[in-house]
Amino acid sequence: MNYSPAKTLILFFLGLIIAGVLLLSLPAARSSTRVSFITSLFTSVSAVCVTGLSVVNIGEYYSTFGQIVILILVQLGGVGYMFVSTFITLLFGKIALKDRRIMQDIFDISSFSGLKKLLSKAVFFVLVIEFTGAVVLTFIFLRSFSFLKSIYLGIFYSIAAFCNAGFGFFCDSLAGFANDPVLLYVISVLVLIGGLGFFVIVDIYDTYGEKHLHLWTHTKGCSFPYRWRLQFLHLYCFLFF
Repeated sequence: MNYSPAKTLILFFLGLIIAGVLLLSLPAARSSTRVSFITSLFTSVSAVCVTGLSVVNIGEYYSTFGQIVILILVQLGGVGYMFVSTFITLLFGKIALKDRRIMQDIFDISSFSGLKKLLSKAVFFVLVIEFTGAVVLTFIFLRSFSFLKSIYLGIFYSIAAFCNAGFGFFCDSLAGFANDPVLLYVISVLVLIGGLGFFVIVDIYDTYGEKHLHLWTHTKGCSFPYRWRLQFLHLYCFLFF
């Protein structure tokens, strides 16, 4: 069978959803109540598609194992189709002429080595941003929770925020932290950076850090509305914090 990035991408996300359903249906994934199939299916799809919708409070309904499964689904789903399709291309080790032209138009790369370098940078930036967010959030949560609990919450909310997922452990979402400007600012920044996408972040870093002459076509198409969001975020924090 011929290699098709589109088909492989669809199969990857379907497989991810099915794996999530199976893992969330295990007895080890539940906290105390019985886990229904439809709840596991809904939660898995919601996590992979990073909608954040949930019919249960995952902080109470699922065990630590179940919560980690959800977090992994959010992380893999949150990296987006562009990241996954790039990884699949590297995995199969070949780039079709049509795909090569698309990469040339969007990312200014046409070789296998250039694609590999781009993916490596993207992974690096994702890990650095999420780790930094987790550390900062851990110190914030330490004011209300134990050390280990704060680390767990810091990691979970950092990944969830960066992937633009709305999952959380508290029944009132983050309403209990409405008067905590530091936490709200950190979450807002993570959401904003994650919404930009790591490929855009890599391009902006390369452009201004390594004196490249121009931005990618992908970045040009995405960055303009986010410049307004960034200005709004700064104005919001200035007025209310």
